[in-house]
Amino acid sequence: MALARMVETMAERRSADRPQNAIERMQRMEAMSQLRQTEMASARESVETFYATLSDAQKTVFDAEFQQMGRKGDRGMRGGPRGGSGMGAGRS
Repeated sequence: MALARMVETMAERRSADRPQNAIERMQRMEAMSQLRQTEMASARESVETFYATLSDAQKTVFDAEFQQMGRKGDRGMRGGPRGGSGMGAGRS
């Protein structure tokens, strides 16, 4: 659901008129920042619900994987330099 809203918003931005000046550009940047903030809050709430169902051992693994996400040169759950497939299927 959140992804669909983000895709819709991005499509609207592409079809909208380009900002004419620095103020309009900053207004658009602010609006996108607010959207990202809202989406992050929604994602956090979902993760809190999921996290509460994990055992202590599962929480340890989840925390370690989550800490690695977004690090420079790393592609997180999509796999990458660490050579793994992230948290996807086939992960042991």
